[in-house]
Amino acid sequence: MDYLLKSGILYAESVNRKEASILGELVSDKKRVTLPTGDTVMTTYIQKKPDGNTADVHQKRYIMADESGRELASAIPEYAEGEDPDLVGWPVHRMPLVDHAALKMNGIPYTLSMKNAGQYSLSDRSGHSVLQISHRGLQGGWNIHSEGSFKPSVICG
Repeated sequence: MDYLLKSGILYAESVNRKEASILGELVSDKKRVTLPTGDTVMTTYIQKKPDGNTADVHQKRYIMADESGRELASAIPEYAEGEDPDLVGWPVHRMPLVDHAALKMNGIPYTLSMKNAGQYSLSDRSGHSVLQISHRGLQGGWNIHSEGSFKPSVICG
């Protein structure tokens, strides 16, 4: 299925229909994912270790939860090869590069990889790409192609 994500609204491209929306809160990293009816179906937020180094991505988990608070998915960012400060030290002149995240959704492991600043891919454990995300350049927004059976609200999350 092909989608267009623009201004926080996910559209099914084949029928040009609004499927879901992402709504942020004013002073928070928490976001709500809503259906076209306005009903909130899930929230996303960043969970940080209270005593950890806030610059270290290993200190953060990205969570997607249903309205009852039950965790649906979580992702842990990972450093690019040769960039982990625990192994190579902190670079003096820049932040270490992060290029993928280990994601678990409904108990199933996935890897979200950044190919470049405008292209991302979600792969299953066998390495098969089940979701591709591409920036639309000057047009703005994102093209999303899903080969899996992901609900639109999950794609927004």
